[in-house]
Amino acid sequence: MTILLIEDGTPFPAALLSTLRSLGMAHETVASAGSAQTYLYAKSLPDVLLLDRRKPSSECDALFADLTSNPLFKRLPLILVQPTAAELKSKAGDLSATAEATASFDHLLRSIERVLFKP
Repeated sequence: MTILLIEDGTPFPAALLSTLRSLGMAHETVASAGSAQTYLYAKSLPDVLLLDRRKPSSECDALFADLTSNPLFKRLPLILVQPTAAELKSKAGDLSATAEATASFDHLLRSIERVLFKP
């Protein structure tokens, strides 16, 4: 099973990549939404897309519009990574953000597992 990680400006944590590998999930990473569009039209489709929208951009918005409107991608699972309250708090210097970030990371992993391993 392959996950395409679309970073679009913010690298995914090494812990996520390591955890995906330990769960036996292959992943490929592209650095931008534009690179993701090139990948999706040139190669075979991954099993799931993980789109980072923590730093929204017009390129990211265009990719999202393409993914949700193009019949080619209709059955392709898409997981959006939005900015969390913890990320917003950490930017403001709130020390309680660490526990929330850990919880959101666990939630992200459960979402990936649900999509890939649904009965």
